[in-house]
Order: sequence, then structure tokens, then C-alpha cells
Amino acid sequence: MDDATTVVTVPIPDDETERVALLESCSLSETPEPALDDFARLAARVSNAPVAYVSLVERERQWFKAKVGLPATEVARRVSPCSHTITSAEPLIVRDTRGDARFDNPLLAGPPAIRFYAGWPLRIDRGSAIGTLCVLDITPRDLDGGQIEALESIVRQVERDLAMRSELLRARRASREPRAPAPGDRIDDKWTIVRAIGQGGLGAVFEARGPSGERVAIKCLLSQWAGRDDMIERFAREARVLASLRSPHVARIIDVGNLDAAHDEAPFIAMEYLEGEDLRARTERAGKADWREATGWLAHACDGLAEAHAHGIVHRDIKPANLFLDSAGVVKVIDFGIAKIPTAEDPLTEVGTVVGSLRYMSPEQIMTPSSLCPRADVWSIGVVLYELLTATRLFTGETQLQVCAAILNGAVPPLASLVSVPPHVDAVVSRCLERDRYERFADARELAEALRA
Repeated sequence: MDDATTVVTVPIPDDETERVALLESCSLSETPEPALDDFARLAARVSNAPVAYVSLVERERQWFKAKVGLPATEVARRVSPCSHTITSAEPLIVRDTRGDARFDNPLLAGPPAIRFYAGWPLRIDRGSAIGTLCVLDITPRDLDGGQIEALESIVRQVERDLAMRSELLRARRASREPRAPAPGDRIDDKWTIVRAIGQGGLGAVFEARGPSGERVAIKCLLSQWAGRDDMIERFAREARVLASLRSPHVARIIDVGNLDAAHDEAPFIAMEYLEGEDLRARTERAGKADWREATGWLAHACDGLAEAHAHGIVHRDIKPANLFLDSAGVVKVIDFGIAKIPTAEDPLTEVGTVVGSLRYMSPEQIMTPSSLCPRADVWSIGVVLYELLTATRLFTGETQLQVCAAILNGAVPPLASLVSVPPHVDAVVSRCLERDRYERFADARELAEALRA
């Protein structure tokens, strides 16, 4: 979407800093709230409008907390008429938006074009509003007195609900020790948390800004693992691996350290901020990949792994979710938390523990996990490539034992029987999936050459 056609400067409230701090301190914008959808549905019903929503307006975006008839999750603040609503003490009701400069932007110009707008500011404290309750229509229209009265009643209910959530979150934060990083927190007196990005079994990831405004991704060990030496070792292992690699196809490490006492002094890693999606999300969104695209992406991944393999490092958890396709079309390998590194001891497998994601494990990773070599990652790349090209899971089963049996002994349908690919692509995948590891490519460098051949 090109927002360059917006002709009205978005108004910034005089108390913008305080307004955003209130919004961030309450974490009201972190997750959708299905319970609030009832308010949006009620607003749509009483106004007889096809679109209704509860939105929160942050520094650079408008985020929809609840919605009806609206596919978007967020929009840029500079193209949102709600940016005008939050600065007003009264609702903004526009019978016909055509010719109104505040609505002259591609977001509302359609198709279908939004021709009617009614927005009420939402306040949970004194000062400017943190968001809006809005109803929209594709035809010019009016609201009668009864509809306006009903909508204002809904506004008061939404404000009470948000205020209650705000107080509960504040109380939880005040009583919880340790607490997770929150927007506005300073990390190592250097990085300022902007928002939560996601959370896995080991750590949580946040977007943060540096002293000069640079964006980074901060990964913190979850507080419940603070006393677990094995989990701390996994986290430290990722930092050590990333620090040793320089490939543009591995997420770059920028800083390491520990949080303060309020966050249980948990370790953190600051990495380059990546914009895009991982290959799992890409497959779920778009289905099968073209063989040229898929082999190119995995050649990138192999370039990153080749440097790791040259250092004696085996990733052990190659899967679509750990291969990130950035906005420039470059794939980067992420999450080296369970990598096998060339040390005298490997506490993650010293008692034969199997680590990794089962559907992508090589036979030897299941049977003899302490004796892996780079050929295990080659197998995993083969599984990923197969699944990218077919958009189907290669090894399946109702139980983990059934999945293991499929990996160890199950038939692998020829790639060419499911999708049209050149013979050499089928041959590369088949060689990656040889159960005798010594029949596979020796390492990621050799596989990258084959993928590019």
C-alpha cells in the first residue's frame, strides 16, 4: 500500500508521550481480545453498519483489538482517520467522506470505498484517548439519536473494560517476581523494549531500539528456566554459536548480557531485527513453492550451515520454522539453541537424550544422538525441501513412535510422483534422504553446490 497520497498531516496530541506510555504500560495492544468482539458486534448491530471495531492507536500503527467485518489486523497510523478521532473530545462523525481530506488515502479509497465514518475516542485516564470505537459504511448515511445514544453507551462499557484490564495488568506486574520485560523497559541500560514479538518453549523475543534508534530483536530466557542449568546452557550455546559465525545467512548477534534483578537476571541475546516470515508460515500462507524458489532458499540456508559445519557445529534442529525468509528474499538460519558444538562434553545428549524436532530428525539422530555429523542437517534440509515443494508432511503418524517408524523404515514417495520438478531436483532430495548417512552429501557446502548446479 502506497500511503504517499495522504494529504492531511496526522495530528499528534500534546500529551503523546504520556498517552503512549499509558498504552504500553498496560500492554493493552499485545494480543487480540475475543471478549471485546461482543462490543464490536453490538456496535455494528445498533448502527446497522457492516464494519465496527475497537482500535488502539500506537506511535506508528493503529491496532485492532476487536473487529467485525474488517480483515486487517493493523494499519499505519498516518493513514487512519482514528488518528484524528483520538485528539477530539467529541466523536468524529462524517456523513460522506468523499472530498474530506482526512479520508483521502488508499486505505479508505477502496475498493470498496469507505463513505461513512463514525468514531468515538476511548479514554481510560485523563488526557488524550488511547483508541477508538468506530463504525464504517460503504454508503453515505446518518445516525439517528437512538443509535448515537446506544453507541455512546457501548463506548462507556468498552472504556470500563479497558480500565479494568489496565488495573489488573498493573497489579500483576507489581506483584509478580520476576516479571517479563515490558514495553518501555530498558535492557542493560542500552536497549528499550518496544513490543513482544513471540515466545517459544525456551525464550521470549522482543523488538527493541538502541541508543541511535536502531532496531534489534532481544531474546530472553524465560524466567521459569532460571534455575535449570541445562536450559541456561542451551541459551548460552546459541550465543556462542552465533558469535562464531559471520555468514549473511545466519542471524547476526549484536550484544549479550543479563537482565536486571527485577527480571531474575535472566540472560539475553540482542540479534539483528528480521522482517519477513519463516518458511513454515510461508507454506501455510502460500502452499507449494516453485522448485526454483525453494532450491534457492535452501541454498541460502546451506551457505549459513556450511560455515557452521566448517567449525564442527551441527544445528540439530533444521525445520521450516528455523529458516527465516527476510523481506529481501534472503534466507537466514535461526535458533542454534540445541546445536552440537565441538566440546569435550555435550550436556544435552550425554545421557542419550534425543533433542530436536522429530519430523525433521535423521535416523541417526533418533538412534544414536550423541554421534551426529553434518550429514544429519543434510537429511533435515532434504525433508524441508520435500515439504516446501509438495506442501505435505513427509513423515507422519498418530504417535511419536509411528513417526519414528516412518523415519527409520517408512517408504518415501518419489518427489516426482507428487509434483513436477526436474530430475536433478528429485535426485538431490533423494540423496539427502538416504538412510545410510554416508550415501548423503557430506555437508551443507556440498549440498549447496548441488542445489545451485
